[in-house]
This record gives sequence, C-alpha cells and structure tokens, in this order.
Amino acid sequence: MMKFSTAITVLTENQPVITFDASDLPSCIYLVRFRTAAESGTRKLVVNR
Repeated sequence: MMKFSTAITVLTENQPVITFDASDLPSCIYLVRFRTAAESGTRKLVVNR
C-alpha cells in the first residue's frame, strides 16, 4: 500500500480540490481513500502515461 499526504484547497464549502504530484507514479488504476470530518470514501484515480 502506498501512502502519501497532500494539501487540500477548498474552493467552496461543497467543492474541495485535492492536488498532488503523480509524476513518480506508474500508469495504473489506483483506489484513493479519503477521510474528512464530514465524510469518508474511496475514489478511483487513473494515471495514464
């Protein structure tokens, strides 16, 4: 399991934007787990080179 943390920029209350540098990740489909005070979940992240 790869672990990384990154800064979260909140543009509006309902639309957080998470940015991170994926330049060292190989092409793959990743499952990204997140947790906030209000919710938690898993999303698919596709890195295609």
